[in-house]
Amino acid sequence: MKKKKKFLLTVRCAVWLILRNPSKQSKTEVETIARIKKQHPNLNTAIELAIEFADVVRQKQPDRLERWLHNAENSQIKAITGFATRLRDDLDAVKNAITLSWSNGQVEGQVNR
Repeated sequence: MKKKKKFLLTVRCAVWLILRNPSKQSKTEVETIARIKKQHPNLNTAIELAIEFADVVRQKQPDRLERWLHNAENSQIKAITGFATRLRDDLDAVKNAITLSWSNGQVEGQVNR
Protein backbone atom coordinates (compact mmCIF):
# COMPACT_ATOMS: atom_id res chain seq x y z
CA MET A 1 0.00 0.00 0.00
CA LYS A 2 1.37 3.40 -1.02
CA LYS A 3 1.82 6.07 1.59
CA LYS A 4 0.31 9.43 0.86
CA LYS A 5 2.94 12.06 0.34
CA LYS A 6 2.71 14.93 2.83
CA PHE A 7 1.91 18.24 1.21
CA LEU A 8 3.65 21.24 2.71
CA LEU A 9 1.63 24.36 2.11
CA THR A 10 3.77 27.47 2.26
CA VAL A 11 2.32 30.88 3.09
CA ARG A 12 3.00 32.03 -0.47
CA CYS A 13 1.19 29.02 -1.91
CA ALA A 14 -1.76 29.50 0.46
CA VAL A 15 -2.11 33.15 -0.54
CA TRP A 16 -1.96 32.20 -4.21
CA LEU A 17 -4.68 29.58 -3.69
CA ILE A 18 -6.94 31.97 -1.79
CA LEU A 19 -6.58 34.85 -4.25
CA ARG A 20 -6.82 32.74 -7.38
CA ASN A 21 -9.89 33.35 -9.51
CA PRO A 22 -12.54 30.92 -8.19
CA SER A 23 -13.51 29.94 -11.72
CA LYS A 24 -9.96 28.65 -12.25
CA GLN A 25 -9.63 26.73 -8.99
CA SER A 26 -9.46 22.97 -9.18
CA LYS A 27 -11.46 20.72 -6.87
CA THR A 28 -8.28 20.02 -4.90
CA GLU A 29 -7.61 23.75 -4.47
CA VAL A 30 -11.15 24.38 -3.22
CA GLU A 31 -10.77 21.48 -0.77
CA THR A 32 -7.41 22.84 0.40
CA ILE A 33 -8.93 26.26 1.13
CA ALA A 34 -11.78 24.59 3.04
CA ARG A 35 -9.22 22.58 5.04
CA ILE A 36 -7.26 25.76 5.90
CA LYS A 37 -10.47 27.41 7.11
CA LYS A 38 -11.38 24.38 9.19
CA GLN A 39 -7.92 23.93 10.72
CA HIS A 40 -7.44 27.66 11.37
CA PRO A 41 -10.85 29.20 12.09
CA ASN A 42 -9.20 32.42 13.23
CA LEU A 43 -8.16 32.97 9.60
CA ASN A 44 -11.70 32.76 8.22
CA THR A 45 -12.35 36.50 8.37
CA ALA A 46 -9.00 37.33 6.77
CA ILE A 47 -9.55 34.76 4.01
CA GLU A 48 -13.08 35.97 3.29
CA LEU A 49 -11.99 39.61 3.18
CA ALA A 50 -9.07 38.80 0.88
CA ILE A 51 -11.32 36.83 -1.48
CA GLU A 52 -13.94 39.58 -1.49
CA PHE A 53 -11.39 42.33 -2.19
CA ALA A 54 -9.87 40.33 -5.05
CA ASP A 55 -13.37 39.83 -6.43
CA VAL A 56 -14.15 43.58 -6.21
CA VAL A 57 -11.01 44.31 -8.23
CA ARG A 58 -11.43 41.39 -10.62
CA GLN A 59 -15.09 42.22 -11.34
CA LYS A 60 -14.36 45.97 -11.52
CA GLN A 61 -17.11 46.81 -9.00
CA PRO A 62 -16.06 49.88 -7.00
CA ASP A 63 -19.63 50.20 -5.67
CA ARG A 64 -18.86 47.18 -3.43
CA LEU A 65 -15.71 48.82 -2.08
CA GLU A 66 -17.39 50.88 0.65
CA ARG A 67 -19.00 47.80 2.22
CA TRP A 68 -15.68 45.94 1.99
CA LEU A 69 -13.84 48.84 3.64
CA HIS A 70 -16.39 48.90 6.48
CA ASN A 71 -16.02 45.16 7.04
CA ALA A 72 -12.22 45.34 6.84
CA GLU A 73 -11.98 48.27 9.24
CA ASN A 74 -14.15 46.38 11.76
CA SER A 75 -12.31 43.08 11.35
CA GLN A 76 -9.91 43.53 14.30
CA ILE A 77 -7.11 42.23 12.03
CA LYS A 78 -4.33 44.78 12.23
CA ALA A 79 -2.88 44.20 8.74
CA ILE A 80 -6.30 44.37 7.10
CA THR A 81 -7.52 47.39 9.04
CA GLY A 82 -4.31 49.21 8.15
CA PHE A 83 -4.69 48.28 4.48
CA ALA A 84 -8.30 49.48 4.49
CA THR A 85 -7.33 52.76 6.15
CA ARG A 86 -4.69 53.42 3.49
CA LEU A 87 -7.18 52.61 0.72
CA ARG A 88 -9.72 54.97 2.22
CA ASP A 89 -7.09 57.75 2.37
CA ASP A 90 -7.05 57.82 -1.43
CA LEU A 91 -10.46 56.35 -2.21
CA ASP A 92 -11.02 58.18 -5.51
CA ALA A 93 -7.73 56.88 -6.90
CA VAL A 94 -8.55 53.35 -5.72
CA LYS A 95 -11.96 53.46 -7.40
CA ASN A 96 -10.36 54.75 -10.61
CA ALA A 97 -7.74 52.00 -10.46
CA ILE A 98 -10.49 49.41 -10.19
CA THR A 99 -12.57 50.73 -13.08
CA LEU A 100 -10.17 52.33 -15.55
CA SER A 101 -7.91 50.45 -17.92
CA TRP A 102 -5.14 53.04 -17.64
CA SER A 103 -1.94 52.02 -15.90
CA ASN A 104 1.26 53.78 -14.95
CA GLY A 105 3.09 50.47 -14.62
CA GLN A 106 5.37 51.13 -17.58
CA VAL A 107 6.30 54.57 -16.24
CA GLU A 108 6.92 53.23 -12.75
CA GLY A 109 9.05 50.46 -14.19
CA GLN A 110 11.22 52.97 -16.03
CA VAL A 111 11.50 55.31 -13.04
CA ASN A 112 12.41 52.54 -10.61
CA ARG A 113 14.81 50.75 -12.94
